[in-house]
Amino acid sequence: MRQIASEARKGTGTEHTSRVYSKAAEVAEPDFQLRHSVLQVPSSLAVLFRSQSLYSQHKAQRSIPRSRSIWTPSTLTPKPSLIVREPDPGATREVPTPLVFVSVREWEGSGDGFDQMSALYSLRGYRSITIDIPLSSPSPHPPLAPPRRATPTATQKPLSPFTGLTQALRASLRLTALAWPPVLLARGMGCLLAQAYVSDFPVKALVLLQPPTSVRSVADRMRDLGVKPGSPEQSREVQEAEWEFTYEPRFPILVVDTPPAAEKQRKENRIVRDWGVELLELEGLDGGDGDGVGKVVTEVERWMDGVGI
Repeated sequence: MRQIASEARKGTGTEHTSRVYSKAAEVAEPDFQLRHSVLQVPSSLAVLFRSQSLYSQHKAQRSIPRSRSIWTPSTLTPKPSLIVREPDPGATREVPTPLVFVSVREWEGSGDGFDQMSALYSLRGYRSITIDIPLSSPSPHPPLAPPRRATPTATQKPLSPFTGLTQALRASLRLTALAWPPVLLARGMGCLLAQAYVSDFPVKALVLLQPPTSVRSVADRMRDLGVKPGSPEQSREVQEAEWEFTYEPRFPILVVDTPPAAEKQRKENRIVRDWGVELLELEGLDGGDGDGVGKVVTEVERWMDGVGI
């Protein structure tokens, strides 16, 4: 560029000046482009860094828990097991309503046959979820003890002994992101957890296989397993008071039991006796395997079709 400027000072005439300026433009153009590109690189990097910063902030905001409490059990605490079986691709139909099989790990027999039933329903086009809750699952919302009283009164009602279990079940169901309220299926003592859950949360239907006729009928077994109504802050009289379910069965419910036990269900089970809930008598329910499982799957599916599921 200095050489061109020197030539411009030496030369004379319009033609000579035009050639000099043309040559200067040819040299200056790549020089300008180079300087321009060098100046643009930091600007592009700044945009890139800013985009990454905004993405990091967005990701951090998404990781912040919402106002709703989210229960994360301790690593030393037994966790519920959850198995999800999607509808089989070869099924003739796909049912939108999911099936949830609920059991309590320490309650013997509460999960008998559920793995086989879940697999069979998956082959028939159902999304089947098996959840096994450990009895030691802590409640994310432990019940608050009422004020201590010298003597129990008629209005002092014992707290639900199933609060921790129902909250653990609720937390497990959140992980499955169900689009529709499920059909809840339970067996034996596990029916107590299922009924406690429907007392607080909506379901599409409820299937109870060989359920206890009442909480009181299995009170001794519950105490042996570490489940007691009330809390240590309540008097012994209140702790020993009768605690029963009070939900109104205004949704589809099916009770399934063997013919010998069916009469006891009619007399002592309040939802059968007082509300007329359908009672299905089936042979071969004991054991939860073999032909009994296939029979239960077929009959329960027929009932679900009848109630519009």
